[in-house]
Amino acid sequence: MNEFRVFLLAAILQLQNMFSKAVFQTSKAKEPLFLMKQSHCRCFHFSSHVRKQGIFKSPNYPYSYPAQIDCILYLFQALSDEIVQINFWSFHLPPPRFGVCFDYAAVLTQPPTANRTALWEVMDSSKLVSGNVTVSKALPSPSSSLHILCGGMNTLQRTVFFSRKNQLGIVFHTSNQQALLNPSSKTGVGFHGKYLFINASNFRTEGEMVNGSVCSYVIHSSALNLFTKKGKFFSPGYPSDYPETVQCTYTFIGQPDERVVLSFHLFQLSHAKPRNVEESSSSCLYDNQAMEKFDRVLIHELATSARSNFHTIARICGSLPSFQIVSSEAVLQMTFLSFPNSQKSRGFAGEYAFLKKSNVRPTPWKLNMPTDFEEQAIRRSQVEYINTFQDNSSSVLDNAHRREL
Repeated sequence: MNEFRVFLLAAILQLQNMFSKAVFQTSKAKEPLFLMKQSHCRCFHFSSHVRKQGIFKSPNYPYSYPAQIDCILYLFQALSDEIVQINFWSFHLPPPRFGVCFDYAAVLTQPPTANRTALWEVMDSSKLVSGNVTVSKALPSPSSSLHILCGGMNTLQRTVFFSRKNQLGIVFHTSNQQALLNPSSKTGVGFHGKYLFINASNFRTEGEMVNGSVCSYVIHSSALNLFTKKGKFFSPGYPSDYPETVQCTYTFIGQPDERVVLSFHLFQLSHAKPRNVEESSSSCLYDNQAMEKFDRVLIHELATSARSNFHTIARICGSLPSFQIVSSEAVLQMTFLSFPNSQKSRGFAGEYAFLKKSNVRPTPWKLNMPTDFEEQAIRRSQVEYINTFQDNSSSVLDNAHRREL
């Protein structure tokens, strides 16, 4: 409880400091960072030990909430094998003015990356109990795990949030700035929604994680075990947003007489807006400049008789409805590339299956030649694939393809 409270308070100060730099530049006494040092932060704690689901709401809901609420924390603590899901059923705060949310609810789906021990050292633990905090060192940098919300329900980009691990927090802050800028304005009615603690194993890729990797998997079909013929796969962090600056490889290894079938049920990647309405949402930008490297999935096949050769059959970007890919060969690789660009999306979720070649046909997919950085990424996936099985001479792959090698 104390550890989670520390990271939330640190994130609040980070958030308040962002606002002070953007708006409150004339009066030191009006800066949110200064207000935070003087205020008491109320805390509502929701624990999976008490109940698995329930309701959360802003003060006085469904009536107008009070102005000048420095800080209210809604802390959701799941078990170690669970994640937190929150659904906003209604949301009504004043819209942003000059690009700033004066009243806001900030959703934190993951603790800040700063060293928690260092944070504890710079905080007076006796003041932490009452919510009065003093911080003098640098705070965590902003990340995609922080979502600042204001305005109406129809202006929110999303209404459902998931924690990346077993903790999630909502920071609710209101000020009198809205009334000062527009005396006739009123506070909104706030928000209310539902929280759930759900089993994290529902979103785990069914495969063997590659040693030394954070998100690469090897998934193989066994001739003796029918339970290996199908399963689920997910982007890293799913159902929360995937992280930036990662390459994940999913290697599907079938029997020589099988094809790999990938069925995507959800596909949402961060991507540039189309230049025109006729441009497909699945198109990717081909420039080699770093700013043009938008997140994508590359699907490529490996010949079982020559592991160094590959054939790229699909490049997928943006957001797509459910779709399916069927390989020609028995070995299929999926390379996921996330670059350091805009706010990340949920990623992808799907199911894989190994089926007899006689029962399914390969998927025709229109594809241009891979760009230089795409080819480099595919080569890295190949090296990871080869090294994995060179380190283990008795691997399932070698057993499955012994007749061909």
